[in-house]
Amino acid sequence: MLEIKAIEKVYHTGSLDQVALNKVSIAFRDSEFVAILGPSGSGKTTLLNVIGGLDRYDDGDLVINGVSTKEYKDRDWDTYRNHTIGFVFQSYNLIAHQSILSNVELALTISGMSRDKRTEKAKAALERVGLGDHIHKKPSELSGGQMQRVAIARALVNDPDIVLADEPTGALDSETSVQIMDILKEIAQDRLVVMVTHNPELAHQYAERIVTIKDGEIISDTNPYQPPKHAQVADMPKKKASMSFLTALSLSFNNLWTKKARTFLVSFAGSIGIIGIALIMALSSGVNAYIEGLEEKTLAQYPMTISKTSMDLSAMMGNNTPQAKKGQAAESQTISSMLNGSSTNDLAHFRDYLESNPQNIKKAVNDIEYSYDLTPTVFRQKKGKIIQVQPNNALSQLGIGSSMSSMMGLGDTQIFHALPGNKAIYQDQYKIKEGKWPTNKNEVIVVLGRKNTISDLTLYGMGLRNPETLEAQIKAFQKGKTTKKSKPKTYELKSFLNRSFTFLPPAALYTYNSKQKTWNDHSTDQKLLAKQIKKGIHVKIVGVASPKDQTENGMLSSGISYLPEIDTTLREQAKTYDVVKTQLKHPKINIFTNESFGKSNVKKAFDPSHMFTIDAKKVSSAFQVNKNAAGNLSNMKIDPRTLQSSINPQAFASLMPKLDVTSLLSSVKFNLPEKQTQQLLTTIVQGYGDYLTSHHILDEKKLQQTMTDFLTSDEFKKAMANSTTSNTKSLQETRNVLSKTMQDIAKGYLAYAQKQAHPENFEENFNHYMNSPEVNTLVTSSVNQLTPNASQNQLDDKTIQAVSQAFRHYLKKANLPTSKQLGEAFTAYVRTPKVSSAISKVAMSAINTKDLEKAMQKQMQASSSGMQKAMTTMMASLTKGIAAQIQKSMGALMSNPSSLMSFDPTAFAKAIKMNLSEQDLKALMNSLMNSSDTTYEDNLKSLGYASKDQLSTITVYPKDFSRKKKVEKVLASYNKEMKAQKLKKRVITYNDTMGLMLKNFTSMVNTISYVLVALVSISLVVSSIMIGVITYISVLERRKEIGILRAIGASKRNVAQVFNAETIITGALSGVIGIAIATALMPVMTKIVQTVSKRPDIVTTLPIPYAFGLIVISIVLTLIGGIIPSRRASRSDPVSALRSSD
Repeated sequence: MLEIKAIEKVYHTGSLDQVALNKVSIAFRDSEFVAILGPSGSGKTTLLNVIGGLDRYDDGDLVINGVSTKEYKDRDWDTYRNHTIGFVFQSYNLIAHQSILSNVELALTISGMSRDKRTEKAKAALERVGLGDHIHKKPSELSGGQMQRVAIARALVNDPDIVLADEPTGALDSETSVQIMDILKEIAQDRLVVMVTHNPELAHQYAERIVTIKDGEIISDTNPYQPPKHAQVADMPKKKASMSFLTALSLSFNNLWTKKARTFLVSFAGSIGIIGIALIMALSSGVNAYIEGLEEKTLAQYPMTISKTSMDLSAMMGNNTPQAKKGQAAESQTISSMLNGSSTNDLAHFRDYLESNPQNIKKAVNDIEYSYDLTPTVFRQKKGKIIQVQPNNALSQLGIGSSMSSMMGLGDTQIFHALPGNKAIYQDQYKIKEGKWPTNKNEVIVVLGRKNTISDLTLYGMGLRNPETLEAQIKAFQKGKTTKKSKPKTYELKSFLNRSFTFLPPAALYTYNSKQKTWNDHSTDQKLLAKQIKKGIHVKIVGVASPKDQTENGMLSSGISYLPEIDTTLREQAKTYDVVKTQLKHPKINIFTNESFGKSNVKKAFDPSHMFTIDAKKVSSAFQVNKNAAGNLSNMKIDPRTLQSSINPQAFASLMPKLDVTSLLSSVKFNLPEKQTQQLLTTIVQGYGDYLTSHHILDEKKLQQTMTDFLTSDEFKKAMANSTTSNTKSLQETRNVLSKTMQDIAKGYLAYAQKQAHPENFEENFNHYMNSPEVNTLVTSSVNQLTPNASQNQLDDKTIQAVSQAFRHYLKKANLPTSKQLGEAFTAYVRTPKVSSAISKVAMSAINTKDLEKAMQKQMQASSSGMQKAMTTMMASLTKGIAAQIQKSMGALMSNPSSLMSFDPTAFAKAIKMNLSEQDLKALMNSLMNSSDTTYEDNLKSLGYASKDQLSTITVYPKDFSRKKKVEKVLASYNKEMKAQKLKKRVITYNDTMGLMLKNFTSMVNTISYVLVALVSISLVVSSIMIGVITYISVLERRKEIGILRAIGASKRNVAQVFNAETIITGALSGVIGIAIATALMPVMTKIVQTVSKRPDIVTTLPIPYAFGLIVISIVLTLIGGIIPSRRASRSDPVSALRSSD
């Protein structure tokens, strides 16, 4: 039941108020056919719209089924129109781009009915009005009558209680009008039908009740109805009307489809920004993929390495320098900060931490390796001779090790390198040229450098080049000469295969010498080597690999690579040898010197008495004292027994001819540095003072004071001035030459690198540059300039004479014993063991034990004439040295040192006999050469052994840079835990320079990409504005559709959804078009980028998530652009919208 109570409706137009309804009251029965008549402008349609909920009354009340609508909200009116009201309009008001079935279904869709059910009801409604055969036609394909039938079907499909028909026959001919009126008459039998018409004939013919309105008031009612007076009853709850988003999409899609050309152009315009951003993101993605690949390769080649000793490089860059005032210079404590920043890492504890918490780091890394920095000893055999390949003895003679060679640009002098434990880390970077990868510890592989290169040092080690060529080049280098550079050769890769080598722990080469009480190195003893080789690990080359073309820097070093199991086996084998067992048993004693660690006493370990036997009688005949030169010591002969103790065989060993890498010298000079000469002088003076005091010849204190005073006197300084100046000048010249050479090399490299195709490849360019003739010339020139300075630290005769003369005058002033007394005493004193030991000790300190080994070998083979010549040179130098020291201490007695003694070298040579064999002597010399100041760990390391906790490095291979951050977090967490436990010594310090560099590079690329995206995004903003304008135009074009939707129960939000759906479709289409065009352009852009950058690995690809992301961005931006037009559409007055024309 519908009742209108005193409703008023006034339209305000400027200052004009027009009353459309003036306190109209009327009630309608639940089922009747009511016709409302009246002239135009009388308020008929306004009353109909108020009843239908399209227009709101200003005053009064509309009661529906006993419920007042005064408190109705928008959603309540929407539900009312959808479920209670069915509209039939004069102009049909069908949506042109929808089929008639869809037009009818629309009301059911808004009511929330399922698809199948609403299709069934819509078809039934169309069949009821006689259009069952035209359900798929568009409104434009129907006649006026047919379209009005569709409108009636749409009004009836939701089974409304009230049907409101506004001039349903106004646009129809008479015949069609009758048909429509018949349908309405039939409908009115079970519901209320209210019809507004200008045709009184049809009204009287079909209507049961006729109401006439004039000037907004009811002037007549043919069948009035007075509702019974009873309490209002609540209306039956009905489901809220709501249009689904899919319906909104469908409406908008159909609308856009009818305007395909315009839709495509708008979408293409909106896609321009998407195309630009897609191309930038594709390029950025390609470059980032290239960088990520480079990062992963770099992480493999330069993984995170935590060394036992770490230095905080940030300390060097810290700015703790005070501000210097004008005229002052502020100290920058770079070195101090750096040295103070060094620390020792407890790697064993950190390893235990990682192994006890594997879940913290396992997923973030490819592998974690623990190394002990042990260099295996490798041999190969050729024609029965065993040749040491690693370490390379030829380069060791020049003092060139791995670290030194890297600094000089010579590359790594190690030929053999251990492979990482995880094959996946390196195998993807290399391709097999011949053979296969090693699968067990008895197989090794040759790893080539870029462009299939191999170092000549590896070729020497493999036996493919003559080692004598290398020795000749080293000899020439030592002489400052150059050899003719041979043309590089090429080798068949198959020639590398099946070459055999043997790995041994260095400990296998040591045996104990019970006489000398030393451990001797027998690395050159072929008999011992032949025995030990059988116990070694035998390997052969099974493959050849080289970096793939896309591999920028392979992680494997060029040379021969072996599986890490070999290092583990060698370490275990080393522990079984006696030399290692002995060192482990005595951790505080250096077994090579038999002294505590920290005390270097190689000479004590070296007992020359077991090397030589001296015939005293023959020695006696070799020495005679010139009695005239010795004052009153006439006819004095050397006592053979005293001579044997005073002429220490150790001193003799040091005077044997020295041997360098080029040739044996024909004579040996006995040249003591000034400092050691003064030390020897002080020792002899102090001992001689004791001797004179104990024999009551001279007061000890007076003698010591006299000698001390002389050494600090002006006379002595003046006598030594010339020599000191010469030495100082020589040292300064040496420094200047070396400094200039290094500066010239640095400047030359900069010029060289700029001429190369890839100046950023430092390692490769610097290696080539250091092997160039230019550098060879610079180094040779430097050596030639330094060579003359080598002999300038000797005391010349003039200086000796000056010191002697000065001392004579000083003795006279002191009133000391006569030269005759002192001469007799000194002759007796020099026979004592104490003096002989002191001279031997200083003499041995001047011996290069490495050269002594070679000299001894040569002496064993030399002829007797060569021996005599060496002895003559040795004794002449000894006589001169002793005379010089006695001159400095004894004054006038030693004023003529050359005439003090006479020496028969032939007799002396016959008096000495060597007790050691050639191999024993070599082993002894090798041991002495390796007995420098070391630690307990150093000794074990040199023997090829390290305990589980003696780690040198922990190498971590992160999977990528993002997971590397996970590793860094683990490190930070560990350090935080150690600090919390107050165990600062266990805090791990490491430097990751390479990681920081690549991280900055990635950040730079991303920044550039962001800037470009920001610039291109401007076009997206412009596109959004344009789409907003287009959407607004669409709102204007679809005003009638808005009215229709509101009339059938669509809410304001539903209307906004329709236009939002349109912007979404437009945005999605723009995104798809943009991605499609960008994808088509990517191959072209890839080719351009590869050509410009000369990096074939860069491929511009747009990841699928990025593509979908751009489509979403396009949708969001167009949606934003359409918000204002869609809100405007939702606020449109449905009555005005229905009156608008298409």
